[in-house]
Amino acid sequence: MKRILAVLVAAAALLFLDAAPVHASTVGGPRLLELLPGYDGGNAQAVNAAGVVVGNIRAADGRTVPVRWVDGQVTALELPSGYQGTAFDINSAGLIVGNIIRVNAPGANSQPVSWRPDGRLAWLAPSTTAATSSGWPAHRRPPTGLSSGSQTGR
Repeated sequence: MKRILAVLVAAAALLFLDAAPVHASTVGGPRLLELLPGYDGGNAQAVNAAGVVVGNIRAADGRTVPVRWVDGQVTALELPSGYQGTAFDINSAGLIVGNIIRVNAPGANSQPVSWRPDGRLAWLAPSTTAATSSGWPAHRRPPTGLSSGSQTGR
């Protein structure tokens, strides 16, 4: 319990002192996650048992790109032209779920999507029983806590 608390405290310190997303682990401790060039912040949203982290990175104009971090190395997930998005969760098979929304489209609703382990996008049918309009499965709430914090500036 003390080790978990120490990792969380160290991760919180890194989270507020630097501009990059942080992944806290009881195995390797807190680790800053890299950003792609031209991006100044981001969010780590979830991690699976293999240590693959998903979330988003943010450009200076506020646009977000869904990403996956493997061993701290960032990879942008497929995103249609004119859209932004976030990856919210990843399972043990590497299937990622999230949402995307058209940029600069007043009144546009976010669309639930998934990304296959190879990063390819698959559109999910919006459903009041399968997913909320934000792309979240209806039986889950958005992640909360340290792993979903965001930072700006670098």
